[in-house]
Amino acid sequence: MRRLPFIIVLTLALLGIILPGEALLAQMPPGMAIRREGGKKPLAYVAGTVYLSPEDPTESEEPGVGVAVTVIGKRASTARLDTLYAQTGPDGRFVVMGLAPGEVFIRFSMLGYEEQSRAMKLAEGLNKVLVNLRIRKETLDAAVKEESVNTVSVKGDTIIFHAAAVKVNKGENAIDIIEQMPGVEVTTESVTVLGETVQNVYVDGALLFGNAPMRALNNLPAEEVMTIKSYEEYANKDPYHKISKNETRQRVLDISTKSKSKGIFKVKALAGAGFDTDTSFHKFRYATGFNAMYSSETLHASATLTLNNINDNTIKQRGASFGSAKGGGAADLRAANVSVGVTRNWMSPTTRNFRIGSVGASYSFADQYNVTESVSELVYFPTESYSSRSTESSSYSATGNRNHSFSVNGFKALRDGGLHASVSGSVTSSETDSRSRMFNFQDDLTPQGTATSNESDSRGHSFAAAFSANKGFRDKFRVSAGVSYSESNSERGSIKRDTTTSTITNTVLDMTTDALSRSFSASPSFRYELSDRSSLSLSYSFSDSFSQSERLAFDVTDPQMQKVDSVNTQIRTNATNSHAAGIAFATAFGEDGSKVILNAAMGFASTGLNRTDAFPEEEPAYSRRFNSLRPSLSVGNDNQINRWSFSWSSSDAAPSIEQLRPRINNTNLYSVSAGNPDLHQTHTDAFRLNFSTILGRDVRSAMNEYDENDIRGGRGKDRYINSNFVTLETNASFTVNRDVIVGRKTYFTEETFLPEYSYTMPAQSTFSSYENADASYAASLSVKAGVPAEFIKCIINSGLSVGWDLSPSYINSVLTKVRNFRPTLSLGIRSNFSRNLRFNVRGNCSYVHSTNGTNGDTDYFTESLRVGADANNILKVLYLGANYTKTFVQGIDYPSVSDNILDLKGGVRFGPRNNYDFSVNVHDLFNRTSGFSRSVSADHVTNRWTHNFGRYVMFRFVVNFTSMR
Repeated sequence: MRRLPFIIVLTLALLGIILPGEALLAQMPPGMAIRREGGKKPLAYVAGTVYLSPEDPTESEEPGVGVAVTVIGKRASTARLDTLYAQTGPDGRFVVMGLAPGEVFIRFSMLGYEEQSRAMKLAEGLNKVLVNLRIRKETLDAAVKEESVNTVSVKGDTIIFHAAAVKVNKGENAIDIIEQMPGVEVTTESVTVLGETVQNVYVDGALLFGNAPMRALNNLPAEEVMTIKSYEEYANKDPYHKISKNETRQRVLDISTKSKSKGIFKVKALAGAGFDTDTSFHKFRYATGFNAMYSSETLHASATLTLNNINDNTIKQRGASFGSAKGGGAADLRAANVSVGVTRNWMSPTTRNFRIGSVGASYSFADQYNVTESVSELVYFPTESYSSRSTESSSYSATGNRNHSFSVNGFKALRDGGLHASVSGSVTSSETDSRSRMFNFQDDLTPQGTATSNESDSRGHSFAAAFSANKGFRDKFRVSAGVSYSESNSERGSIKRDTTTSTITNTVLDMTTDALSRSFSASPSFRYELSDRSSLSLSYSFSDSFSQSERLAFDVTDPQMQKVDSVNTQIRTNATNSHAAGIAFATAFGEDGSKVILNAAMGFASTGLNRTDAFPEEEPAYSRRFNSLRPSLSVGNDNQINRWSFSWSSSDAAPSIEQLRPRINNTNLYSVSAGNPDLHQTHTDAFRLNFSTILGRDVRSAMNEYDENDIRGGRGKDRYINSNFVTLETNASFTVNRDVIVGRKTYFTEETFLPEYSYTMPAQSTFSSYENADASYAASLSVKAGVPAEFIKCIINSGLSVGWDLSPSYINSVLTKVRNFRPTLSLGIRSNFSRNLRFNVRGNCSYVHSTNGTNGDTDYFTESLRVGADANNILKVLYLGANYTKTFVQGIDYPSVSDNILDLKGGVRFGPRNNYDFSVNVHDLFNRTSGFSRSVSADHVTNRWTHNFGRYVMFRFVVNFTSMR
């Protein structure tokens, strides 16, 4: 604990260094921020002024502020062709230095103005340029004329999604456009284009929302969007960094908007109230929330407050979904959440989208109360020991949690490098009241079971700090290093009551637990550029973690005769340390857009596991060390239109300390477990193959202006994709695990004493441990396709996947092989023909065939159907909506089970941008108060029902205000 203040002081001091330096850099005017290459005086540079020609010829020209300048030419320091970027300042001036005399290509672009390109021959020293940009002839309305716009076009290796081909309404956001495009998958956490996750979203070429792609897509108004470009770029924007051909690029989106906004201010507020038709839970339902956000290149600030009891503990960012009635689920959650955050960025005045420094801080508070209920049934296959056997269990849990957390972070750019520092911490407390019951049924024997209740409260705190740095030298060497430290403490007290139903035996345990954990890690690395295409990297990492737990359990069944419970009392320490070293070689063949990148690596890891147990008696320290070789190989191209990749990796996974610990865990008296200290590590070989493309009829036309491809010796072309095209994505994998660790379960029909553990198992109970088996295999193949169906004005997405696995498993102490075969077919249709009427349909059908050498075959089908329909602009302001979900599980040997959920909504939107929304929402009209799932294991089938709080009605009012500045 004495080290803690030093780490805090050190980290905050580093953050203090960042702020003054960035403040000074931010005060430099763009014309003064001249960069030099390699510390040498540049041989040639370009300087000039850009003016904007007015629409009215009688008016005077104005300096072009924020015009993007792209220069393609040879750097003076490397004599190699490269691309340099700049942006005009408030006076319309720009400077680009570090060029060698000779031919260069320069492009000037700004939204709403005609792009200008020119080639020129640089002389040594100053080369002046004067540029006038003219307003585009066509108006914005003509530019977005819907009838003449294709859904997708391709220019070079850039995919362009045209927003005019998608019907959107006022109040919707960019995410509502991109999710209707073929080849795009949208989740609440990420967006993928042809299987690649989007890492950044630019707005008119600027990081208006920082490095938060979902924040940009969820907040940028859809009516502002003209086109969405998808392409790849190198992540490192440092002007002093020499890009190596073997560096991989990342997927980004660049949204072109109608306005030249430099920032966005957004406010959302919600008030909702309703009632529940199922009075077993809350009769009154409520949902309130507020969110305010401002975002620009240099500043992001936000504040959020939510209060609700409809199982929705976050504010949804998507337009009409904000504060929706959608809740329910397998729990009853009451939540209050508060969060505030601010990030200040300092951007380079000469290099676009290059951040020279930043500092950020955030705080959040959460107070949640959650109630869950479930019922499970395990139906076992017949064996020699029994002809029929099943287990039925039920559980109830009510938990209250409170959490305060904070974080502070900073970044400072160095010449071809940077410094990162962060500090975070949290304070938590919780109370839990849980109850469970379990009964075992075997043939005609008397059922055996137990009932358990547990009341506990806990509190704790945690702290973490991290610092990292990287620096390049002379375009040849790069050194990186990082260190991190974390610590957590917790205290817990509980009262546990167990009742054995067969003997009506009651046990009451009073338990207190104190836990402490600390971890430290360090990871230096070195990279050497062998050439502009090849590099060699060396890395090393060390981590050390320590945890100590002291749990004291007293049997207080008889208050007059309290005694220590030797099974549940534990005084133990766990320590883990690992060393890992590696060498990697990377090289590239070809040029950007068509090059192939090869990566080969060899690593070695050594992990030491140490534990001590001091109760019921001092045991000798247990220590094991596991060593592992980790070779890997990957190869792939960087063409985002026709992309392929292959990878292979080999590694070993050590068993956990708990899997090794030979101590009884009888939390459930009829399902007892213990570890095995003789376990070996599992060796894994994994193979991956991926391919994605766009197939279709092309309409090609040569570019009629001087393009950057000309100076590289090529000639650029546009590729316009009409309605006859398909986006295709395929993925295949194969995995082999040797010495796989599997659970070994032994079922006792009668009361049995286990001498190695000095423990007596009750009748009709199961003892579980772990063993190493020979090998397991898993293979999968998936194909996804998307196509715009113009004849019905819809986007169709379909998928076919096949999964197969073979794994060893113990059935009543007998080792057998379990094989599973899982084909799945999916089909989705999303309408795109009207703003007034929309629908989407998605169906999924999967078949599961499971077989093993002991119990034969098991087969069942799972089908799901989701249908959504929305009618908008009824009498210009009214809207209606419905969402229906059906899940059907059909077992050949088991009865079928189906779930049906229907949500309805209706309301009125009004205001200039549909800023105001009043609606009535009905969730789960059929009042489905339980959810069902089924799974198949080696020796049993599991059926599980979860309680849902069912139907409720809610009236809500939402205010949504957006200002582009």
